[in-house]
Amino acid sequence: QRRVAITPGTVKRFIFEFFNYYGSCFYIAFVKGNFAGTPYNYTRIFGIRLDTCGPGGCLGELAENLAIIFLGKQIMNNFQELLIPMMKSWWSRRKSNQYQVSY
Repeated sequence: QRRVAITPGTVKRFIFEFFNYYGSCFYIAFVKGNFAGTPYNYTRIFGIRLDTCGPGGCLGELAENLAIIFLGKQIMNNFQELLIPMMKSWWSRRKSNQYQVSY
C-alpha cells in the first residue's frame, strides 16, 4: 500500500496548469461572442469592443484551440520521455570517452 501526499505546491501547480491550458477553451466556449451585443449597439469595455465569433460560430476556433493544446502536450511528453534520456545517455558516454586513458 502506497500513500501519496498531496502538498499545497502540488495543488497550486495543478490549478495553475489547468487554467493555463484550458482557460482559453472556457473563454471561447462560454464567454466569447455571448456578451458582444448587437450591430450598432456593441458592448464596449474601456472603449474597446468585445470579441465576437465568426459567422460560423466559435466551434471551429474551439476545436483548433483544443487540437493545439492536445498535440502540443503530446509532443512535449514525447520529447521528455524519448529525447531527454537519449541526450543524457549521449552526454554520459561522451564524458566517459573524454576521460579514458589509453596506453
